[in-house]
Amino acid sequence: MRGSVTAFRTIGEAPVIQIKRGKKVYILGSVIFIIALVFVLRSFISNSCQELEHKIPSPNGKYEIVVKVSDCGATTSTTMSVYIIKKGSSVSYFDEQMLLADRYGDLELEWDGNDGIKVIYDKARIHKFSNNWMSLQNGAVEDEINLELVKKQ
Repeated sequence: MRGSVTAFRTIGEAPVIQIKRGKKVYILGSVIFIIALVFVLRSFISNSCQELEHKIPSPNGKYEIVVKVSDCGATTSTTMSVYIIKKGSSVSYFDEQMLLADRYGDLELEWDGNDGIKVIYDKARIHKFSNNWMSLQNGAVEDEINLELVKKQ
C-alpha cells in the first residue's frame, strides 16, 4: 500500500503512526463498502417467503379461485390469501384480496354453483374478508359472486 508517513507520535505508552494515503485507496475502499452495503440491504429487502399457489375453476369454467399460501419463516405465521380472477388470467397488484387469514386449521374453499363460494373453516384468524365480487364489462356488472363464511361445528 502506497502512502507516506506524516507523523510519528506517542499517545501514553503506545506509538501511533499516521499514514497519508492516496485518493485511489479511498475511492477503492468506498466502492467496496458500497457494494457490500448493497448486498446486505438486498438480503433484507428480498422476498424470502415460500409461496404456493392453487387454482380452483368455477363449474362453468369462467372464473377461478386463486389460493396463495405464504410462509415467510419462523417469526411469522403461514398466511392464506384468496382471489377471484377470470380463467386464464393471473393475479395482479390490482386484484382485490377476498380473504386473508392465518393461524387456520382445516380451511376449505368450494364453489356453490357458478355464483357462490363457501369458505368452510374450523379455526382461523381472519384479517380480511369480502363477501361480494363483481366482474365488470364496459362499466356494467357482468357477473357477481358471493362468498360465505361457514364455521364447522
